[in-house]
Amino acid sequence: MIGSVTGALVTGALFGMVILSFFNKEGAAKPGDLLPVNQAVSTVTGQEGNIGTEQQIQTAATGSTYYALQYGVFSSPERAEQAKLELSQAGIAAGSDPEDGNRVYAGISADREEAKLLSSRLKARGVELYVKEIVNPEINPAIFGGKQEDVQLFFTNSSALVNQLSTLSIQQLGESAPAAVSTETMSGIQNKHQAWLTGLNSLSPGLTAEVQPIIAGMEKSMNSAITAIAEYNKNPDVVHMWSVQSDLMEYVLQQKKWLEAIKQ
Repeated sequence: MIGSVTGALVTGALFGMVILSFFNKEGAAKPGDLLPVNQAVSTVTGQEGNIGTEQQIQTAATGSTYYALQYGVFSSPERAEQAKLELSQAGIAAGSDPEDGNRVYAGISADREEAKLLSSRLKARGVELYVKEIVNPEINPAIFGGKQEDVQLFFTNSSALVNQLSTLSIQQLGESAPAAVSTETMSGIQNKHQAWLTGLNSLSPGLTAEVQPIIAGMEKSMNSAITAIAEYNKNPDVVHMWSVQSDLMEYVLQQKKWLEAIKQ
């Protein structure tokens, strides 16, 4: 049972029977109530001159903030992994950041209010969660040399994709009768994913061997999130949307690790 996990230093206890009752959604969002994508980063449009472009690249590549639902802070990596395993076995999203105090998370959003919404659904059933900001460090875009425009495009697409997937998954997790994602929405997601892949493939060859495993992890997590949505459309079960949440947490934490490694 989830309640068997010990070693939490901060945040609430883990309630097994509460977690298992989470799937009985009440007060769920109505179909079509999808919250708007929070476009935190704007693209470069109609700008002339190097100064303006560099400033917008700096905006795109730095300072992104995400909001994770902190489930607990554990005394060791082993206990954090145990908590993640038990969350996963209960069908709930699970992510951790061993480099930040062995924190375990149960959800994530690019929007604070969406994170609060997901948190409140668990909190109403007795599980105490805390919204914790995950802030990407600022970086100097000049370190990418002549690929600064590629950097702009990648981080713009990364932000847009994480925003849409987090919003979609939280909305679908609130549905009383889960249904497949609309064709229009899926088309938009696939286009964003393809643009993101193009940007990643452009940047990856020029990156150091040290960060290549991180980049590979980011690609794996994002691709897994897209696959989970496709599986959800075949079989609209909330377990797939929890998988999206887990994949997004992994992606965001890997991206933060990458930026920490290259910041100057």
